Amino acid sequence: MKASEANLISWKLVIDSDNKLVTEISSFPEEEIHRFQKDDRLVILKAIKEAKLALEPLHKNIEVQLDATF
Repeated sequence: MKASEANLISWKLVIDSDNKLVTEISSFPEEEIHRFQKDDRLVILKAIKEAKLALEPLHKNIEVQLDATF
């Protein structure tokens, strides 16, 4: 059975059981891009790259601010 969707990139702001705020960022592994149809691969890689460019500074900024606060 083929999957009907794939999570390409995720960013979360979570609070753990110790009430610590943490950010998480994850993305689809590039070494697994062969799972997509050949015609879609470049578009998917570009979308992941652009999302990382937007999300990684946000992720790092919040982590720095949280570390400075607590």
